[in-house]
Amino acid sequence: MRIPTASLILLRAALWLLYPVLILVGMRYLSPRYMGLTFLSMACLHRFVLPGSSGLLKRFSTGDWLAFAAVAASSSLAALSDNETVLRCHPAVVNLVLLTVFASTLRKPPSMIERFARLSQPELTPAAIDYTRNVTWIWCVFLALNAAVALYTAFWTSRETWALYNGGLAYGLVGLLMAGEFIWRRVFVLPRAERAS
Repeated sequence: MRIPTASLILLRAALWLLYPVLILVGMRYLSPRYMGLTFLSMACLHRFVLPGSSGLLKRFSTGDWLAFAAVAASSSLAALSDNETVLRCHPAVVNLVLLTVFASTLRKPPSMIERFARLSQPELTPAAIDYTRNVTWIWCVFLALNAAVALYTAFWTSRETWALYNGGLAYGLVGLLMAGEFIWRRVFVLPRAERAS
């Protein structure tokens, strides 16, 4: 029986929202082996089953495959080794992969944020392209710092501190960065562009 597309989209969103909960609760009740298998299953589900991947795959095939391969390798290594430290490195691996993908688009434009912007607004001015490039740089810096903190928590903090940062605080920082950029764009960038035109 075919699952309706709307249900699959809701399932995709639920999995992303449940990821922090899996980290916070899973490490207390499951071994690293089963957590690794859980992450591997989620990666395969997102990559091969749920809708929405095919359109992005056509645009970002190299980055998409790189991200999937890194997450699958990290999850598999955690499952095979049954080692908690290996499992704790998983968030750092994800951030480093995203950093690689974002940074590669700075060398070979369009930048990642420009690609996202063009999904809703195909025609961008030169000023808008410069702005999206700068925002991509900001995301690269954020991802590098986040990877460093995630790695630090993996090796040198307690399980509770690691789970708190990687399962909660890191998501809050992502939200703050997105909200900050949105406010900056609405308050400073768009009015300046309107005055210039």
